[in-house]
Amino acid sequence: MQTFDRFLSFSCFSQAHRQFILLCTGILSSFLLSSLLLKYLTEFCPLPRNVIQYYTPTQKSCRGDRHVVFMKVPKSGSTTLQNIFFRFGLSRDVKFMLPKRDNWLSKSRIIDRDDIFPNHAGQPFDILCNHIRYNRSDMLRFTHNDTSRIAIIREPGSHLRSYLYYYHLAYLNLQQSPETDIVRKFLKHPEKHATKILSNPVSEWLSILPTANDTADSMKGFKDRLFQLDKDFKLILIMERMDESLVLMKRLLCWNLEDIIYIPRNVNHLYPRGHLNAADKIRHERISRFDYVLYAHFSAKLDSIIDHSGEDFQDEVRFFKKILQSVKEFCANWRRKVGTSLRIDPSPWSQGFTVSSMSCLLLTYSELEIQNYVGLWQYGDIWETIHTHS
Repeated sequence: MQTFDRFLSFSCFSQAHRQFILLCTGILSSFLLSSLLLKYLTEFCPLPRNVIQYYTPTQKSCRGDRHVVFMKVPKSGSTTLQNIFFRFGLSRDVKFMLPKRDNWLSKSRIIDRDDIFPNHAGQPFDILCNHIRYNRSDMLRFTHNDTSRIAIIREPGSHLRSYLYYYHLAYLNLQQSPETDIVRKFLKHPEKHATKILSNPVSEWLSILPTANDTADSMKGFKDRLFQLDKDFKLILIMERMDESLVLMKRLLCWNLEDIIYIPRNVNHLYPRGHLNAADKIRHERISRFDYVLYAHFSAKLDSIIDHSGEDFQDEVRFFKKILQSVKEFCANWRRKVGTSLRIDPSPWSQGFTVSSMSCLLLTYSELEIQNYVGLWQYGDIWETIHTHS
């Protein structure tokens, strides 16, 4: 009954859907009902789709996914995730798609071959993790058919605050002072500022905003593209639940705990933290309602998958947090520890591994530093000759 109640709780079931399911309970056996619900859920409410593809921690027969597209959504913890994908690829000798200029593969949604370093003999790239907006059909031209798509998103109010404090305030005609919260100042009169770049920025990045063809019902068109995005991606992580998200990603991709250790990158410690108050959240939802729907959808999906991930899932998350603390302490003064290493013992969830001073160097590299390291590793002198910064 608990499982049945969980099925009914999914927000995508309308009242008519619930009545239909309840009607079925009176005329179908429990076996047939379970089969019908599974089919109904996967067709009309695709939230826990990835549960079916889940790998248990002790499953040794699975082969780790080496082909990944990571959508680097700005100001969502994405630089930390990019560092993970770069380090994973370095340890597996994969081929990265890298830009010839700065850290953008493209400022549009189309990848121009003249803007990227070529792969050997025109072969597909294994990992793509630089800035670019999502375009499924265009990315298929450059990646493997079995590529796993991953992204990370952030609570919209927190994302707005990070955006405003990170980018030039003068450009937004906002002035910072001890007496003024620039987020509140922006939300009181968003029309006076650069509202377009701060209106549903994540939905825009993932290419699911309504189009001119959706004028009759823009929310319906948005949700149609949202469900397609759900099908396209193996997992969309939630920044506020980074460690749970990463352990889940590790299980879905059949990786090791070593592959997902991290030290947060590109974090602005100067701006004040905190959530929007009720009034400001209402104001923000008026200009970014699609981002709020997007976040609620994938936050609920994360909950759903974790609920199906076994009794030991939270045990693994706690173990992972302990590893992260040990790595953080070891790497805090890694230059004084050259020649030493941190040994992580085997566990029920992963094989043992070693964190060296070189590991710490890569973990603490900035975005451009690790991209440059990967570029030199993959292309040698050609990287230094061709790659430029604006």
